[in-house]
Amino acid sequence: TVEFMVGADKNFYFLEMNTRIQVEHTVTEMVYGVDLVKEQIRIAAGEAIADWLLGDLQPRGWSLECRVNAEDPSQNFRPSPGLITRYRRPGGLGVRIDDAVYSGYRIPDQYDSMIAKVVTWGKDRPEAIARMKRALKEMIVEGVPTTIPLHLSILDHPSFVSGDLTTHFIGQEMTKEDLAKLAPPALDPLATVVAGDEPRERGTERQFEVVVNRELFAVTVSEIGAQATLTAVKPKRPGAGRSAVLAAASGSLTAPMHATVSRVPVELGQVVTAGTPLVVLEAMKMETEITAPVDGTVVELNVKPGQTVEGGQVLAVVK
Repeated sequence: TVEFMVGADKNFYFLEMNTRIQVEHTVTEMVYGVDLVKEQIRIAAGEAIADWLLGDLQPRGWSLECRVNAEDPSQNFRPSPGLITRYRRPGGLGVRIDDAVYSGYRIPDQYDSMIAKVVTWGKDRPEAIARMKRALKEMIVEGVPTTIPLHLSILDHPSFVSGDLTTHFIGQEMTKEDLAKLAPPALDPLATVVAGDEPRERGTERQFEVVVNRELFAVTVSEIGAQATLTAVKPKRPGAGRSAVLAAASGSLTAPMHATVSRVPVELGQVVTAGTPLVVLEAMKMETEITAPVDGTVVELNVKPGQTVEGGQVLAVVK
């Protein structure tokens, strides 16, 4: 994969060459009709390059790829590991999905945040965009925030539709205020959250999350022969909503997701001002700063570097 940038003078400037498969290779496969991974394996096995690959290959149509990540664009793309409670893949002509998740899959915090790649093909750019919009609207990922609302917003943006955009699109054409409007809807505390359209088994177990009397439980159903055993465990984290809002107002800082403590740049008893970083969390190869909501003194500091924390766990208290 050879990467270039185009300057205002319309000249191409070389950036780098990656001698490996890239995450965007699906676009090349769609427009050229070549299975690049298969051909790499054939060549590595000592087979000759196929004659038709050495011919005059020509691109056909247009292709787009959207990376659906477990991130919250409204919170500066904060990573959002957790349980996918419902998952449905889109389909149809000209739509390709590369994924490995399902209803009941728990997204870990140690790896990249990508859930799936949605790739579309069309006879021209408008058709490829239209198919991408349809596919993203049909796609369902519940349980964690994703970048789907961001992609849909970009696909409707006049600058993207016209093709008149640069690498500064996010930040200039789409501001922080625009991103804040993409906040995912709040979870109804009375709703029952279960695996959805495509439940799959992980071995002999199925995992669900359900809300009973406003309390969240993790439920595991184990199938042994013709019998099923159900185990319900209350997660060690408070639910979102009023309790979280009250905690923030009182100066109590909680972890927004399952993560590892990367740094603790303050000490117990230290006087801080609103906005001072108290704890730095690392999840999905990204760092998230947890800052003081008010001026005050650090009266509680419950974590240290290297520690793993759960979503909702109290990290520090400022009063």
